[in-house]
Amino acid sequence: MENRSTLILIIYFMILLSGCKKDDNNPVGPVATQDPSITTISGKINNWTLGKGYKLELGWRPNVYATTSIDSLGNFSFAPLGIVPSSGLDATFLQGVSRSDPSSITSGYYFLLVYAPNSQSYDYAVGQIQFENTQFEEAYLYANKPTTFNGKYSEEGGIVVNCSFSIKTGWNRITITNTSNSSYSITNSAITGGVWKYSQQ
Repeated sequence: MENRSTLILIIYFMILLSGCKKDDNNPVGPVATQDPSITTISGKINNWTLGKGYKLELGWRPNVYATTSIDSLGNFSFAPLGIVPSSGLDATFLQGVSRSDPSSITSGYYFLLVYAPNSQSYDYAVGQIQFENTQFEEAYLYANKPTTFNGKYSEEGGIVVNCSFSIKTGWNRITITNTSNSSYSITNSAITGGVWKYSQQ
């Protein structure tokens, strides 16, 4: 499952870098920071047309920490979000980036994955939803202790992650910003004018 999760993460990173281009002629983006701590996630998917019965999950199967369904209008709500056990935390996530508390361990970060109504545990997601605008996307991670990240991290393929964000104990929302074809940033910026959008895998 580790290899499968790594492959899926790489695919999402490539989608992120190719599909979230900076538009200098129409700047829309964070103007303030936000409290990262969350206990629920809810909203209405702006472009939902698939009808009711689709499943929405937070996590990578088989490690799913919250699940809900999407209604015919695209409404969804996770309440509450599940606790990530120590086995679900990744001490190598952003390894080498400075942390204010080195003993803080987090999960990797997640998007919300959409599964067909009758999907089985071994099935792949048919798509994902994200809260986003033209430049920024929201993702979610879990931490066992509060900490602040500052620094750079190099992923496979040479993609550079610029980190400047704080998190609290439990679930957190973070903002991902595409800065070039070979780098992106993680911050606590608030997403201005964002909407929930579905994208097919």
